[in-house]
Amino acid sequence: MREALRESLATGRPTYIPRGSIVICNVCGKPIYRVEVGIDAGERAGRAIRKFVPVTARDLATLIERPDVHAGTRAWLKAQSWAALMHYAEQIPRPLAGEAPICPKCGHCWCEYRTAEIGDTNDRAVVFEPHIIPPHTTAARLHRQAGDSPFLT
Repeated sequence: MREALRESLATGRPTYIPRGSIVICNVCGKPIYRVEVGIDAGERAGRAIRKFVPVTARDLATLIERPDVHAGTRAWLKAQSWAALMHYAEQIPRPLAGEAPICPKCGHCWCEYRTAEIGDTNDRAVVFEPHIIPPHTTAARLHRQAGDSPFLT
């Protein structure tokens, strides 16, 4: 196993990105992509990037009432009209293999790429780590395990 992957698995970050997860930008924190098919740990980035699709207005609307979503993101979404959410979602292009992961909203990198050894950079093998909001069913299960209520009262 590559050292970079082993190190990534040891960090405690999600090693499997479940279907339905929402990817948020690493810099601006805005939701930009939804994972259409689950991504396994160690999957090649070129293959994994095909599993990302732009968020829809419906995806954005479901985030508004979720207690596990950052309050700033929820406030920004609540302030938008339905037409504004639709326009926001329509402006996001589908990511392509080989392209830089540039956020269409802020122009910065929307994920983290890490490498742990010099050999990784020579053959371009790196660990791809997007920031995600897990699907609501996963988030609700995690809240129940922690003893918290997954719903707003």
